[in-house]
Amino acid sequence: MSSAVDASGQDLSLRGNTLDINATIRSAGCTLTIVALTADRDIVIGATQTVPDTLSLDNDSLNNLRDGFREIVIGSGQTNGTVFVVENTDAGRNGRVIFNDSLFIRTPALC
Repeated sequence: MSSAVDASGQDLSLRGNTLDINATIRSAGCTLTIVALTADRDIVIGATQTVPDTLSLDNDSLNNLRDGFREIVIGSGQTNGTVFVVENTDAGRNGRVIFNDSLFIRTPALC
């Protein structure tokens, strides 16, 4: 995504096997859902760069999710891919993956 999105309070759903969020995404009070298109695609949250063959939400992409969502939902109970939350080694984050809104991870396996 290379253009900013402000959905003005409407729920948003991002679906894909790869996802680069290169501009801000916001929608006050809504649900943002991020899901892989392929049922067995793993999701990686917090990597310092894109991990091959996964839906990677790297640091740059996460930084473009603006505060104000009611909740952020990553994954789906309808898939069999694993969600990995990895250490963020960005110096400004002190090794943490930070979300400013409620986060729900839906997956049959979490690592």
